Amino acid sequence: MITQCFVDGSYRPHGAAAAVIIYRNRKEVFRTVKPVPSNSSMAAECEAVLLAVNLCYINNYVQPVIFSDSKTLCDQFYGRTRIRNKNLAYYIFALKEIERRFPFQLKHVKRDDVYIPDQICKNWLEDAHKYFTDLKKEYES
Repeated sequence: MITQCFVDGSYRPHGAAAAVIIYRNRKEVFRTVKPVPSNSSMAAECEAVLLAVNLCYINNYVQPVIFSDSKTLCDQFYGRTRIRNKNLAYYIFALKEIERRFPFQLKHVKRDDVYIPDQICKNWLEDAHKYFTDLKKEYES
């Protein structure tokens, strides 16, 4: 059975989120978004890949193919470009360690191919920002 994961991470000054959609034999079986402790778009994208791998692992979806629109992340993961950011090096190291025990592929795709996870992240971040802004107004009044 073929498992495909489409991921995206988004960062805004007020927060970051990671979204994953998992398909098994071209049928959507899971969709989620979660807040992540990231301070950059690349870190949020790494969190999305980690989330996808973890979801596949706990559901025993072996050898998933994970699709990301971050060419930099894919190139760094496969050693095609040097990792210049120490914090991102930890993410790449964690992904490589996981891959040794739970094989997966990470593939670069066009941004249009991860449009839905991208929109899920953006909408979640907008909704969360509105929620917290409204909550702050409520406490200030």
